[in-house]
Order: sequence, then structure tokens, then C-alpha cells
Amino acid sequence: MFLLFTILFYSNAIDCSDGQYLDTSGECKNCNTSKHCKTCFAEDKCITCENNYYLDSSYQCTERKNISNCDTWDNLFCTMCKPGYYLQNQECKACTTNCKYCNSQECFQCEAGYTLVNNGANCVDCSKEENNSVCGRCGINEYFDVSKLNCLPCKTNCQRCSSAQNCFMCSNGFALKDPTDPLSECSSIEHCVSGHIFGDHCELCTTGFYLDNGRCSPCSEQCLRCINSTNCVECNSAMKLFEGKCVPSIDNCARSNGIQGCLECNEGFYLSEGSQCVSCPKNCSSCLNENYCFRCGPNYYFSGEEGQCILKNSNCKVTDQYGCLECYYDQINLELCKEYSEKKLIDPLKCSDTSSQQTFGYFLPVTKNSKTNVLEFKKECELCDVKCKICEYNSTWCSACNAGYALNISIEATSLYKELTGNTQNIYNCVEKPPECVRTEMGYCVECASGYFLSDVTCTKCDVSCGSCTSSTYCQTCNSATDNSSNALYWRPKSLTDAADEAKGKCFLVNISESNQYNLNQCASLITTSGCSICNTGYYTHDGYCLKCPDRCTECKEQVGDITGDGIICTGCNDTQYLTTEDNATCLSCDNIKHCHKCKGTGCEECESGYTYSRDRLECTKVNLALILPLCIGACLILIVIILIIIFLLWRRRRAAEKQRETEIRPFRVSSDVELALLSADNENFPLKTERWELDFGLPSTKAIVDTEYEQKLKIMNTSNKSYYFEILTNPSHRYSLEVNPVRQTLKAGFGIEVTFKIKMLCTAIVNEDIGIIAMDVDDNNKETAKLKIIIESDLSTKLDHTELKPVMPPIGEGAFGLVFRGTYRGQDVAIKKMKARNLTEEQTKEFNHEVGMLSQLRHQTIVSLIGAVYTEGEIAIVTEFAEFGSLSKMWGKREVSYDLKIKIMDDLAVALQFLHQNQIIHRDIKGENVLVYSLNPHSSVCGKLTDFGTCRNVSERSLANKELSTGIGTPTYMSPESLQGTSNYSYPVDIYAYGMVLYETFNEKQAYENDDRFNQPWMIPQFVIEGNRLERPDKMPDNYWNLITKCWDQEADKRPTATEILQEIASWNIDINYVTGESSKKEDLNTPQIITEPKPEVENEISKPLDENNSNSKESASSSSSASEKSSDVKKEDISKSESRSSASSDDD
Repeated sequence: MFLLFTILFYSNAIDCSDGQYLDTSGECKNCNTSKHCKTCFAEDKCITCENNYYLDSSYQCTERKNISNCDTWDNLFCTMCKPGYYLQNQECKACTTNCKYCNSQECFQCEAGYTLVNNGANCVDCSKEENNSVCGRCGINEYFDVSKLNCLPCKTNCQRCSSAQNCFMCSNGFALKDPTDPLSECSSIEHCVSGHIFGDHCELCTTGFYLDNGRCSPCSEQCLRCINSTNCVECNSAMKLFEGKCVPSIDNCARSNGIQGCLECNEGFYLSEGSQCVSCPKNCSSCLNENYCFRCGPNYYFSGEEGQCILKNSNCKVTDQYGCLECYYDQINLELCKEYSEKKLIDPLKCSDTSSQQTFGYFLPVTKNSKTNVLEFKKECELCDVKCKICEYNSTWCSACNAGYALNISIEATSLYKELTGNTQNIYNCVEKPPECVRTEMGYCVECASGYFLSDVTCTKCDVSCGSCTSSTYCQTCNSATDNSSNALYWRPKSLTDAADEAKGKCFLVNISESNQYNLNQCASLITTSGCSICNTGYYTHDGYCLKCPDRCTECKEQVGDITGDGIICTGCNDTQYLTTEDNATCLSCDNIKHCHKCKGTGCEECESGYTYSRDRLECTKVNLALILPLCIGACLILIVIILIIIFLLWRRRRAAEKQRETEIRPFRVSSDVELALLSADNENFPLKTERWELDFGLPSTKAIVDTEYEQKLKIMNTSNKSYYFEILTNPSHRYSLEVNPVRQTLKAGFGIEVTFKIKMLCTAIVNEDIGIIAMDVDDNNKETAKLKIIIESDLSTKLDHTELKPVMPPIGEGAFGLVFRGTYRGQDVAIKKMKARNLTEEQTKEFNHEVGMLSQLRHQTIVSLIGAVYTEGEIAIVTEFAEFGSLSKMWGKREVSYDLKIKIMDDLAVALQFLHQNQIIHRDIKGENVLVYSLNPHSSVCGKLTDFGTCRNVSERSLANKELSTGIGTPTYMSPESLQGTSNYSYPVDIYAYGMVLYETFNEKQAYENDDRFNQPWMIPQFVIEGNRLERPDKMPDNYWNLITKCWDQEADKRPTATEILQEIASWNIDINYVTGESSKKEDLNTPQIITEPKPEVENEISKPLDENNSNSKESASSSSSASEKSSDVKKEDISKSESRSSASSDDD
């Protein structure tokens, strides 16, 4: 081998061609061809041999045996045959047909296009159908059995399987009972919708089942459609979908269904993932999610960031959704006071002196938007000037001042206010109180020094002739200065003093009046500021000055009352005359009285001898004493008899009355058992006893019904050894009327009496009051007092107690008859419409009762709910639910109103009209001011509600023929052509016309006809409408919106749509809002207009009964109480007043 390696190495070093070798001399020489060498390293030594020769151990090429189809040799032996043959005993034998590689037992690989079958026994062409079985390609419902090497049938109803026991695909209409187990049986597919079975699986199950590996499995109970057994997607109509399950209800959900689950949560909750209602954060009362508020909670308002509510600061009193509405004022802040005192801006004493305590006010700064000219208030309060107690718009624009300061008109501030608001109004600053102002209240000067008058808020000096005045042009009183003789320096006739305002004029100087027509130099008394009271003889006083008597009198006076002649009455004559006694007395000659010797005064003073003057001294007659004396005595006797008869009749009548009363109220003797029971009663020192000191009228645990009378009897007994007179004292109350019988009685020792108490509750109230009972010793006049307590509570009614209403100042609105306040009633936010007049006229009473009656009958989610009414005289009011966002027309320009919200509000209004019209009621005053907004979320159940039913009328069939409807009712902007023309023959379409106007205004967000030069006179709007004209279509108004408006305000009433048709039209717009179901309690077809008339008088009278009855009950109660007090004449008034103050302290009524 080493030699061979060496030869190969050198042969590579010197490269010789095949058949040559390198000899020792380094030359290439040819191999010996006879040796059959292919390559050699010596002449007779081969390295490789030619074909069919092999190299032996002596490096000689020896011929080997010929083996046909051998492909590879190992020297002498064949090691591998050609494809299609196999080696056996050094022979290459042919494989079976189409076999490429094989041995003597089996084929290992077939030729291309052939498949090895029968465990290597054969190669067949599997593309031919006749070979399907041996190739293992079985038909439907068969499988290839590897042990038998042929196709066998699958089990029943199986199409695809791998053995007789399993199945992977069932026949049409069948599926595995257990899709996860191929060994399960094939069974028919149930609950699959017809036509949706494909092969062995279903693609659509019937209601209540879901697809489960091609089969239909049942959903959970109450579920109509589901994804699997635990995840439902639709429940039946009685159930709600929640977190994949069907439940009867969803907590805190206001509206839900069986498909989407909760659609809307209750107020204060929001819809989270999985239709779950989650409580809004405390800063939200309505929200979209925990980070976005629709409406802020109490004491919160929207910040600059959308949907975010922030807490009001401590200086803000009232907020709305968009900021602070009202700031605190008159606040004591010792820390701030000390800071200002250190800066020497206020007196340090004001920080400690409670009588002049420094207070601080806050205000909302305002700016004017340069683009819209709308005033924009800041959201937070700022501090007023230190001098101001209350300010507005600016820190120095004061409406009230702190102690020591007074209001003063600021010309600069007034000018700035007009520039800011466009209104002319005096604006004030606070300045140090001027000396001419004696007293101020809240910075307003309420008392001026003498010689000054109050003009606006400042004191102005009066004219020198005035003692007091209210204007610079006339005096209220004259200057009281006097001269050395104590005569007034200034005066004025009484007629001018009694004149009104400017007609009074100024006062006159007395020294000038002495020489003119007033003749004050003839005054016999001191001259006062009213002039002269007594004139010299020959003069009479007239209007505070002196006028000369006429020639017919020496003394005279001015006639009073009906004036005859010159209006002068003589009061004195000379000695030859006498004064007549007529109203217009005059002087007559004494000769007119026969037998008169001398006259004086009003008649004869001395008659001739034998004559005497009559009582009136106008005649002289002879005296007959014999006749006069008997006549006088007889007259006296007759008079005495008459007086005695009258006294007897009065005594008899009084005695009969006492007997009658004794039969009606019969005292009874007290038994020893009753006396023993009273020993433990209250008021032990009170001489009279009763079995109880509390009156509950048999209602200890139930509530009284308003306007229903309840009675309780109480036994009062005299257990002492003296006779006592008792009286029960009650105070009138607006809450109840109380009747006591008997009110007073005298009880002898050992006797008692049963007193009946009848009470009627006049309104919903809780009564816990005392009434007094006074007992007086008949002999010694000693008096004792005790209390009876009334404890009763009434049931709920629409009659409310005005003391339970808590209005918030200032008013939020004003109408023709009353003011509207925001307030609370028993913790609930309400709107209080309080009448301005203390006593209503008959017409106002009728309107009040009509509106209350209508609201109490009309209960619907789109109509403002009535809480109740107050019928107490002086406190008359209507109380309804409160709308936080105010009226629709008040929102325009203040809040951004989306198109969806506009449609939602108008849809709610249409539902309200449908309800009214289906109940035969016409509203007659539809306008934006009468639509209150309760939510700004168009997906809320209700956003707008209709109010103000003072003008609506019932349209009952019975009233149609009785009376025509009144004309001219409503607001001209919203009145239909037939109403403007004064016809009473109108119907429901008048409301539809007004609805169209509100539709128009709501889209534009402003009043119709506003700022239009065509309508600068009031009569131009009615003329415009009656002639068939209408306002122009606004820009960007959708076609469907405009078409609905034009239908609603059609000139012909019959062509206007009904409320139901309006609702159908709006629903067809497919706006994403929450539609209210417009259903009514009446099912009859009311689309046909009816001739509407006002209610019959008796219907109105019936409605007006509550107010009239309440007033009469109050009067009866007051009358009963006052009469009870008046009849107690035997008791000293001063004693009774003391007793009342003790016994009725807790029953004082506001």
C-alpha cells in the first residue's frame, strides 16, 4: 500500500494520460493492453481494469462471470441489479410487472403511475376504476379494511368512516349524537329549519336552539336565540337580556328589551359594557359614562372641558348646569376682614362690632361676546368691593352697601351698563354716608335730615318754604319757623295741602299774605302753617284764611255740605234781628215774631207781659199750667209700664232659651269610678278633669281625608266642691276648621258635660297644636288654664299647606296673574306659581280653578304633573313639577340645541297634543313658553312637557250646542287665521297651526316675526296671516321639516294634519331619538274636527267649588273662633288675653 501511495503521489506530480504510467526514468509509458488494464503503475501492474474485469490481489485484471442486468459490482460479485430486477444467488431476476424495486418476496417501489398494493404483491394503476378496491379507494358508506385489504361498509347512516365502529361524517339528515366522539351513533338532526340541512350538519336552527357542531342544542330557559348554552342573544318578550342570560328585570334600567338588553338606565346611572347600569359619579346626575356627564349633580356645573362637571366654590349659592347662577352676599369672613383692616381699607372695629359687622358679597362677572352681542357670565363668583354688600356685573356696581356707606349714582357705570346690556338703568357705587342722610338700610337712604327729601337714593335739599318735601317743586309740609309773636313765617291753604303732588305747590310767606286777598291781618288766633283758625268779627275762615262776611250778617261761617246761595251762613245778628235755624241761617227782623219785645241770637229773648217764648223762641204764647201738669204725669206712667213690659218679655225669652239649651246639653253627675280615673290625668291643678288631654278624632294610626268631617266627644267634669264657668278657646287656622259644642258652660260641683269636637282638614298637613280651656271660679273669680292638644295628619291631596312650600328668591318668571318661583315641597323640587293679588276677582278665581281642575285630570308623561294647589286666602298658588332647563323659548341663544333634541322635543309636544285632542280638549295657547324642557338627552323617555292650561277648554259632546267658544284667546304670533278673524267656529286645528309656528321657531331658535321691519306694528302680523301669507323658509332647513311646517300652518283648517298624523310623519324621518308611545285612554277615532264650545256654566261652577268652599271653611272657622271669644263677656278681657297667650303659644299660625 505504501508503494501504491508513492506511485500515485508521483504520478500526480507528473501527469500521464490514461493507459500510461511513469517509469523510474520519469517518462510516461503505455500499459500492457493484453493485461486489460485501464490504468497501471507498471507495465504489468494494473490499478483499474476494463469493464467485465476485476483487479485481483496480484494487480492483475481477471475476467469475471457475466451477470445480465447487474448494475453495481464488488470485484467479482454483483451487489445491485438494475431497476426492475432483484439480486438472488448472483443472478438478477425480474420483479413483478410494473415494480421498480423488489426482492424475492415483495415489491418495494412501483414504476411511476403505479401503486403498491396487497402488501407489496402487486403494482396497479390506481387511476383505473377497476383497481379502486385494491387501491383502498372505497366508495361512500365504505372504509378500507387493512387486515382484509378491501372495502367494507360503514355502520348505519354513516358516509365516512375508518372502521366499522367509528364515523366521521353521517349521511344527509343525520349527525353524530356526540360530535366530539366518532364512536357515537348517527342520529337524525332535529330542530333545524327546513331547507338548512347540508350533508351531516345543520346551518340554521329553529327558535330556542343553537348550532353545536352541526346539531341544534337547546338554548337556556326563556332564550329564543343563543350562541351557546351560556350565551343568549335574544330573550322572549317577558324577559330582558343581561350578560348573555334572560332575566325578569335589570337593576337600575329604565328601558330594556330581550334583544339589546338595557337601552336606557334610570336617572343617575349610565349604560356600561354588557348592558349594565352603573351609578354615575357624584358630580353627575345623568351621564354617558364615568368620565362624561350629560347633566351635573347638585352643586356641580359643567367646566370648560366637554362633559366634565366641577364642584361649585363656597361663594356660590345656586348653580345650574353651566355655572354659578347666584352668589352669596352679606357673608361674614373674619379672616378676610382682618386682612382688609390691616390694609386700612376698613375700620378694624367692623370686624368685631356685631351692630356694624363688615360683610362681604360676591358676584358673577359678565362680558359681552363681540360676535353675538350676548352677555356671557363667568362660571365662578368673585369678591365685591369692600364697600358693597351686594354687587352685580362689576365689583363696584353695587345694589346694597355695608354699614357707613350709601348708594350713589355713578354716571360712568351707568354709561358702561348701557353699552354692555343696551338697557338704560341707573348704576350705583357705594360712598361714605353723607351728613344729610340720617339713616340707611342696605345702602339705601331711608331717612333724610330735616329740610331734605329722598330723591332716588340721595337726599336733596327742599325749598326754604318747606318743612318737608318729596320734590323740589312742592312742599309736603310748610317750614315751621315762627316770628317773635309765635306766628308762622310760612303757610299754605288747606286745599293746596290736600292736593296731589305738584298741585300742592310751595308755601307762602305770611307777611306777603297779610296784604293780599288772604286777609291774614284779620286773624284773631296765632297763624300756623295751615293758616288762620279764627278770624276777627265780621270775617269768616275759608281754607285757612279770612274772608269778609256779607252785609246781612254781623258774624258768619262757611256752609258745609250742599251749598245754597252764596254758601255763607250767618252766626250773629244785631239786636233788631234774630238768627233763623235753617241750614242756611240768615238774619230776620224781630217784627216777624208776634208779641216779642226783644230779640237775641236765634229768636225772641223777651216776650210781652203774659206771654212766654216757645222752646225754639220763634213765637210767644200764653202759658196753661193746669193742662200741662196732668199730661206730663200721664206720659211718665205710660212710659214706665212700657219699660216693665219690655223687661218681662226679655226675661221670659232668655229663660226659654236657657231651658232649651239645658234640654240639648244635659250635665250628668260624675260617678266615683270616673273621679278615680281622672286622678292620674294631666293638669292636676286644673279644677276640671277629662279622660284625655289629646284629640286624635279616632285616627291614632290612620290619616284623615281632606274635606271630610271627623268627630270626637270629650267628657269634662267638675270634681271640685265649687261651681266653675269654663270656655274653650281656639285660633282660626288655614289647615283645618274646628267646631266645638258647647264652647262654654257653667258646671256645678260634681257635674260634668260632654263636649263635641268636629274637625275638617282643609289641606294636606300635619297638625300638632294646642287649644286653650279656661275655668273660672264663679264665686271668687279665680281662673285656671289648661291645654288640649290636637294631633291629626291628613292624607295626600291636591290641596297643599302653603307653609310647607319653600320658595327660592328671586322669582324665575312672571305672568299676568302671578309670579313663578323655584322651590321645594317636602324635599321635592317644584315650581310655585303664586298669584299676585291677595284676593282674586271672580274671573281670576274661575281661571285658577279651571287650570287646577284641568291639570288634576290630565295625567300624562308629556304633560306637566300637578303636585297640588294652595287655596289659602293671600297665599293662592299652583304647584307643579320643576323643569330644570326652563321653557323651550328661554333656551334659544343660551344653550346649544342639537337637531335630534329639537325633533325629540317637538315629538313630545305632538304626543301631548294627541292626548289632549283624543280626550276632547283644545289647549288654545301652544307656544314655546308653554313647553318646559326636562332633559337635553334626546334618548331620554321625555324631554319636553306641555304646561299652562288656563285657556284650554273641554270639548264634550254635551257642550257643543250650548255656547260658542270665546274668541281672541291666545298669543297673536301663534293664532290661526280662523282665530284671528274672530270666528268662534274653530276646532283642534288651531293647536296644529300653533304647533307649526313652534316647529318654525325651534329650528331657527328665535321668535317668529322678530326683528322684521314688515311687522313693526301690532296689527301687521294678523293681517299678514289672514291674507294667507307665511314666513319664508330658512336656510339649511331639511325638506321633510319644511313640508311638515307648511302642512301645519295651512290656511284651510281642514287640510292641517292631526296630531297622530304628525307623529307618523316624524317617525318616518328615522331620527335617532326615543319615541314616546302616543296612546290615549280613548279609542274612538277623533281625527274628524268638531265644533268646540266652552264648558257649561254649571261645569265651571263645579270646578270652582274647591276654592270657594275652602274660603268659606276658613271664614267659618274664623267666625266660630271669634264668636267664641266675643261671647265670653263674663271674663275680663285682660285675663282672657293672658290666658290665650299661654294656652295657644304653640298654635300661632304664620
